[in-house]
Amino acid sequence: FSLVIGAAYALFDSARSMTDRSEFEAAIHQEARTVLEILKGDLQGAYGSDTLYKPSLVGNQAGGEDTPRYTLKLTSVNNPTTRVTTPEIDLTTTNYYIDEEPSTEQVGLVRKKDKMLMPASTAVRSDEGLEEIGPNVSYVKFRYWDGASWSETWDSTRTNKLPWAIEATIYIKKAWKGDDFYEKFSTKFWLPMAAETPEMKQPQ
Repeated sequence: FSLVIGAAYALFDSARSMTDRSEFEAAIHQEARTVLEILKGDLQGAYGSDTLYKPSLVGNQAGGEDTPRYTLKLTSVNNPTTRVTTPEIDLTTTNYYIDEEPSTEQVGLVRKKDKMLMPASTAVRSDEGLEEIGPNVSYVKFRYWDGASWSETWDSTRTNKLPWAIEATIYIKKAWKGDDFYEKFSTKFWLPMAAETPEMKQPQ
């Protein structure tokens, strides 16, 4: 009887551990999907026009090779807001970076949206518009496709053009039974405003 009970308990404990691990992995993958969808929605709205606003997208390298903490700042068109009672302005300046500042409540990957049409005299708090979108994201890396090759930095204020595509890679920290490790998630997407010709080369 003891042997049977012991075997049954071991089987139950193993099944419970597998369930806990599956739920843990599902939560990590859900966070990754959410972060990448937010990035895609904002970055595909990157805006630039010779008649209104020049292209404004600046991506810089930061951190080390194994600990990338790249930053990205762009002017983007907000998602449609016709269903909200107080629609937002059309354009915002959005910043993405890893927040390591202990004085802020946010951690991980954050984005900060500044209203472009705000009067210059308006006082803005440093944490205003700051949103935590990936609390478990420890590292982030961006690459930019110019139609021929990938680069790890971009400055449209100098080139006066947007990249055709962007690759976003995030590294989510996972802690399981005392062990810390990272899982990498990556995606590529086009920037519609930068679609100069239909014959653009596909990014590799």
